[in-house]
Amino acid sequence: MNKEQLLSGFFGRIFTGSFTKVDGTRRPVWGVIKKAPDISDNLVVVYDFRKKQYRRFRIDLPFNIRSGKDFVAASGEIKA
Repeated sequence: MNKEQLLSGFFGRIFTGSFTKVDGTRRPVWGVIKKAPDISDNLVVVYDFRKKQYRRFRIDLPFNIRSGKDFVAASGEIKA
C-alpha cells in the first residue's frame, strides 16, 4: 500500500488525529491534508488549524487520522 492509497479518502477533508515525530513524541493535529507533489513519498503535508501552520508527518512512523466515520491508523513501515 502506498501513500496515495492509504490517504486518498482524506485529501481536502478536515480531520483530527495524531502523528509520531522523528524524536518519538506524539503530536496531536486538527487540520486538512494538502497535496504536495514535490515531497518525498513517505511524507504528508497538513495544515494544522490549531497551530495555524503547515506540518509534515512521516507515514513510515505511527499515526492516526479520523474524519467523520473514516479512520486510518498505521504503525509505520508502509511499503510501496
